Amino acid sequence: MPLVAAALTFGSFGDILEAARIAKRIIDVLRKGGGSREHQRIILTLNGLCEDMAMLTVVDEGHFSIRLQTEIDLCRSLMTQFYAEIKSHEGPLRWVWGVVSEEKELASWRLQISARRAALHDVLGSLIVLMSTFLSAEVSRLGSEIRQLGSDVRQISKISPHDISDPVFFVMDPLGKPITIQLSRCDSFNALDRILKAYLCNHPEAGSRYVERGDYSIVSSEGVIIPRLKLGEKFRAGIQFEMSIIKRRASRMIIQRCPHGHINAGAGEGSWANCWQPTCGARFQVAKLEASAPNIEEISSPQISQQNPAEFNDRTELEDRKESFRLVQMFYVGDNILNGFINRTNPLPDSSSRRKGVMAACSNCRRRKIKLRWQEPGVFTGDDEQGDYHVMTIGTLGPTRTPGL
Repeated sequence: MPLVAAALTFGSFGDILEAARIAKRIIDVLRKGGGSREHQRIILTLNGLCEDMAMLTVVDEGHFSIRLQTEIDLCRSLMTQFYAEIKSHEGPLRWVWGVVSEEKELASWRLQISARRAALHDVLGSLIVLMSTFLSAEVSRLGSEIRQLGSDVRQISKISPHDISDPVFFVMDPLGKPITIQLSRCDSFNALDRILKAYLCNHPEAGSRYVERGDYSIVSSEGVIIPRLKLGEKFRAGIQFEMSIIKRRASRMIIQRCPHGHINAGAGEGSWANCWQPTCGARFQVAKLEASAPNIEEISSPQISQQNPAEFNDRTELEDRKESFRLVQMFYVGDNILNGFINRTNPLPDSSSRRKGVMAACSNCRRRKIKLRWQEPGVFTGDDEQGDYHVMTIGTLGPTRTPGL
């Protein structure tokens, strides 16, 4: 009996299993007792009851009603009584068969079992109708949700990507290609530095080696180098910046002229003079040392400043032959250059004053001042963003286009 086996194996309710087990024992006893017509009828009735019990094992526990539980209890009680009646007759086997073979008693038991089956069918039928109604409602609800989801997906697919976007700004890489950066992911120079290093990684043609060691500046659309500490204040939607690669070259040559044509060796503090370089001839005024100056960020490249001069020259010469970028800043710094420049420009009274630098008026714009700083080789400064000073290291050649670009 496969259904009975299924009930005994996979049944989830103890009462159902118990009733089915007892019915199975009764069937076994009746089969051994003979083959009378009433025996076969009650065996068929009990088999039907076991099949009904097996069907109940697939009913979800959440829909297991009180009425159904009552009918199962009645079935189990009936099976228990019937089995107890059989087991109560001790003695020779033929005596047992004689008792159970009484047609009248067997017919009475069969009628009681049939009545229980009919009641069980009524409850089970009602339960199936309820479950069908519930499942239909669930299917309808899920279908409605699926249709709504499909409608939402279609609406989303019609929306232009430009209608839903995070505000962005742009940075032109050293080759002039725009890098799009989301404002929500970049609020400081450190964040921008990580993005640029990741974007230009393994792109030597775009100056990845310079970017990796920090030898680059961020330049505004007006051509002003922006200090790194204040760069985050400049970020806003739609703005565009440019990257300027920094190349440095150490040299033992003593400078013979003013790096920018603005300084004269004979000028003193507060005095006006003309540049001694014939090709320059610009007029300037040296400011007093106590003049206030903005707090200007200094940027250094340890990888370069720690290089051996001979090795450094060879590497930069190789880079000069292979690389050509859109914006380049050149820095010529070295002990001899600094000493030669100091000797040929404004003499300062002591070393402490030398560390403060010299302020001079710019002969080009006639408005800003120039602050020359000679601190250590390999250290340079950027322009102050307020526009009050041109701040330059010795040998700076501004952001300028590389020849041929």
